Amino acid sequence: MFRSLHRSFANTLFFLLFSSTTVFANPQASVEQLAAAYGLSTSTTLPFPSATQSSTDAQKLIANNWSLGKGAIQTNPNNLAFVADPFPSKPVAIGNTKNIGAPVLQVTYPQGSYSSDTGGAQFYNLWNATSGSKFQTMITSYEVAFDDYFDWVKGGKLPGLRGSTKSNLGGCSSAKSSTSKDCFNIRLMWRNNGNAEVYASIPTSNGLCNQTGVSCASDATSLQRGSFGFVSGQWNRITLLIRLNDPQNIANGNIQL
Repeated sequence: MFRSLHRSFANTLFFLLFSSTTVFANPQASVEQLAAAYGLSTSTTLPFPSATQSSTDAQKLIANNWSLGKGAIQTNPNNLAFVADPFPSKPVAIGNTKNIGAPVLQVTYPQGSYSSDTGGAQFYNLWNATSGSKFQTMITSYEVAFDDYFDWVKGGKLPGLRGSTKSNLGGCSSAKSSTSKDCFNIRLMWRNNGNAEVYASIPTSNGLCNQTGVSCASDATSLQRGSFGFVSGQWNRITLLIRLNDPQNIANGNIQL
């Protein structure tokens, strides 16, 4: 039914299988292949329902089962629902999608929305190892689809990873992560015409801002804008790896997409 949505009424994103695994990256491999290759077993997969759910029921499932920061969806929970896969015949070609044919998470941008307060939704998931150990490397992988009539306008943010040496992540907003050595905040963005970038709020040391494909601003650093993008009307898979400095005072961490 979402094939018939016009951009004058709504823009819609759909999400499949959001998982997070501690893993070293080979960007050509699937998450499952990477985990098997390196013998990594610490992982989290967010549960999806077996049947479609209204916004009210979707909010309950997410709040109760997705390990949310502060136990709640931060903004626009009414824009979330679990719906039938709108593109069942257009899956991602590489790797395994565990819930093909199952409901997907729909995120709606009402007509006239222009910010996180007026469209989309925002929430934080907390990842913790059972042993209490800290992660040096993490990878998050999910699939996203934009409806056939999606109006890209100037851009919008997609899920990513953030972390801190502190127990409280509340101070790790984009602007604070850009100037702090205690935080990072790394997401993806779509831009006009489906172009994309890695949107990184990280310290800009060692001449990072002078490198090709890097554009630094006061609140974030744009990486490789326009060198990749999204196609509407089908599923797109994102796999994002973050590796922290080791040791902390040596700038040898990396971001891979």
